[in-house]
Amino acid sequence: MRTRQIRIGWQQKVNPAYVRWWLARKANAALVNISDKKKRTEEWTRNYKELCAASRLLNAARAKIENPQFVGSEIDKPLDGEVWPWPVNGEPGKAYITNPESCPIFRTLVFLKYGVTFRELVCQVEHVPKAYQKWMRVHADYRRFRWGGSLDRLKIKFNLTHFQIIVQGLDFGLKELNEEELAECLDEICPCSQKHSADYLKKLRSQMTKACKSLSVRNAQSTTVDLPLDASRSQYNGV
Repeated sequence: MRTRQIRIGWQQKVNPAYVRWWLARKANAALVNISDKKKRTEEWTRNYKELCAASRLLNAARAKIENPQFVGSEIDKPLDGEVWPWPVNGEPGKAYITNPESCPIFRTLVFLKYGVTFRELVCQVEHVPKAYQKWMRVHADYRRFRWGGSLDRLKIKFNLTHFQIIVQGLDFGLKELNEEELAECLDEICPCSQKHSADYLKKLRSQMTKACKSLSVRNAQSTTVDLPLDASRSQYNGV
């Protein structure tokens, strides 16, 4: 008699704190569909409490992970000569206008569009003239987003929401799922509330994993250059 294998669902492979966090994010995204302003406010207040609780649980779960990924900090990593974050001595209760290139969303957009970090693209621009065209395309996309556009409508390599879910989820069990389980998981927790293609997600997870691999090593490339002694003196003399 042939024994039938029992399939273990994705819920048993993925950390429940991670699932709860993204379900809260999904519920929050759905609030835009509530037309009644009072009801929307009430639901937002209720869901905000759930977001806070889910965030605490997620942080506690992350603290238990050995060698967790810090993709976001590598994507946003400043150049050698930059002071981060800006401003250093800001006044409480004030927001400060900064160079768009110093904005985390600009640097995230660089990675979503080309799969390289801000530091990597800066080095490319410094040494490869054609790379400047990439730089300007990021600026154009940032302008579209900044003035009312949606990242989902931009021609970028990675969808922001899918990128966040998959990259974060690699620390919480998503890398253990096959493509069908991955699709079922995202059908349940993704704020886009769409059906997900298993083949698409398999390819996307592979591309993201490859793009995020060795980010810290790639970012270790120095953005500092040694000036000739005469040039250094002329700078100090205001020339």
